[in-house]
Amino acid sequence: MHDTREQPGKRARILAAAIASFSRHGFYRTRIRDIARAAGVADGTVYLYFANKEDLLPAIFEEVMKPYLADLEVELARLADPCDKLRKLMEMHLSRLGRDRGLATVFQVELRHATRFMEIYAHGYLNDYFRIIQGILEAGRADGCLRENLDTAQASSAIFGMLDEAVTAWVVRGGEGDLTERIDGLHDLVVHGLACTPSDEAPSA
Repeated sequence: MHDTREQPGKRARILAAAIASFSRHGFYRTRIRDIARAAGVADGTVYLYFANKEDLLPAIFEEVMKPYLADLEVELARLADPCDKLRKLMEMHLSRLGRDRGLATVFQVELRHATRFMEIYAHGYLNDYFRIIQGILEAGRADGCLRENLDTAQASSAIFGMLDEAVTAWVVRGGEGDLTERIDGLHDLVVHGLACTPSDEAPSA
């Protein structure tokens, strides 16, 4: 059997080519030969690393999420304030996808069409992500910077949904503008909510 460790760069090139091809043509319209050509390898070489085209989606997801979650844990450990941790998470989420529209398109569009992938493979990594978000919120609740009756599980899903929608809207707009410009508004919305404070209320006539 061929040892794929001999040329580790080929696997990375194939994944990069798959991201570019899926984002440009869509998952279902992309053929293995298209990916192989873009990666500069023979069609058969792709099958040395992946059983079929469907195997590329979880590989792309893992290739991005595994180091992202590891880096996120490191960066969060440098911060003490839970609200600062939340801002860092938002910054890393939006900056990671905002600097690569092709990858963002695959994450926001193509992965959503792969029902089996969404039901089985993404479950573990997304659970890990929600666990990190929920941990930040629980620390904020204990610290007093977030309200003590906060439902952290529900809030974790809402925060992910806000970030997810921000990236989707950016992809739909053609990747125009700096996605990280949304951080201040999103962070303020999460930390301060929608309710008026006394200083926000309009003066009485």
